[in-house]
Amino acid sequence: MLSAALADAQAAVQAYQSQQAELEQRQWKAVQRLQEQVRQLESEKQELLSGSGSADTALMRQIQSLAAQLSAAQKAASDQEQLLMARLRAAEQAAAEAAAAERDTAGRAAAAEAALKAAQQATTAAVQVGSVLATASVAAY
Repeated sequence: MLSAALADAQAAVQAYQSQQAELEQRQWKAVQRLQEQVRQLESEKQELLSGSGSADTALMRQIQSLAAQLSAAQKAASDQEQLLMARLRAAEQAAAEAAAAERDTAGRAAAAEAALKAAQQATTAAVQVGSVLATASVAAY
């Protein structure tokens, strides 16, 4: 039963690791897309700087907005990574505790088996002593 709990805990750890990797990959791609958009807008800004001033103001606002979005996406990715790492540590701790409980249970089972064997040996010895005493009392009569 503890082996199953340990296996479940290990499966949960692996699932968390897999989910974390997938989430991190998606967030990294989103960050890369935002960075590329910022680069494109900065390039367009440079082209427009030689052009009209009103377009420059609108472009600057758009660039600032994208930069804020990029910063927010990076913060969200960092927060999510920290959350997933905390969950991973908790799952690893649970797996370690399950393994320790399994080892403890195995030790108690071995002790119980040894006690049973000693009781069986004592019973066998008692039966032999009883048999000897019975034989001796029959011979005495």
